[in-house]
Amino acid sequence: MAVHLQRTLAEKGDGLGDPVLVTVDAEGIPHTSMVRVALSDQADTLVVEPAPRTWPGCEAAGRNRVTLFWPPSRSGDHNLIVDGIAAADIGGTGLTVSSLRAVLHRRVPAPPGTETSCGWDCVPLE
Repeated sequence: MAVHLQRTLAEKGDGLGDPVLVTVDAEGIPHTSMVRVALSDQADTLVVEPAPRTWPGCEAAGRNRVTLFWPPSRSGDHNLIVDGIAAADIGGTGLTVSSLRAVLHRRVPAPPGTETSCGWDCVPLE
């Protein structure tokens, strides 16, 4: 997945909006944070800054699974969604996220004859 994720970020970077980090705190409450994301030297790993103020509690509770979400900058384009495992970086100002799964996703009209009003266009990055 590393090659596909890195290529996708390089190719679609201008077509993606500002990334959002989704974490879950010790009480199970989701928290979103606007962040900056950079590629790491390690395959499948992203560097996220800043670490949200709620991160120490999430990590202490063992809730280290996170999602990074990039909305498209243009209507009709794909979102980028990356699920991963996060850890505080050595300096303590950010996180490293080891990606587990990544997908390009967008809503499209539902196929004829289905009961739902929307469909989807999902491209897994494997």
